[in-house]
Amino acid sequence: MIRINLLPIGRRPVEEKIRKEITVFFLLIFFSVSVMVYFHIDHARTIKQITAEKKTLDSEIRRYQDRQRQLEELQEKHKMVHAPRSTFDWNLRFAARYSASRLNRSLARPACSSATSG
Repeated sequence: MIRINLLPIGRRPVEEKIRKEITVFFLLIFFSVSVMVYFHIDHARTIKQITAEKKTLDSEIRRYQDRQRQLEELQEKHKMVHAPRSTFDWNLRFAARYSASRLNRSLARPACSSATSG
């Protein structure tokens, strides 16, 4: 049996060429989409890691802020305790010391004078 090819000889390679181009086109689209999906998944994983790290750092920051607040309170107390006294405070101390020593002297004199006069 004789086979008759009704298509022209030049047309068959063109169809095969188009079929190859379509195959390459879809393969390129498939690989492009695959690469985009890979990068999307990678970025999503990176975002999750960074979010988790941010949460831990925020908790550490809050803990250190509490400690910083306590330190500032202690520094204020330290300043109040070790602050230089004003002249008014020194005058009060001197007056209290002077009046106490004067009171002691006045109490001590009559006892001494009664002992010497008697």
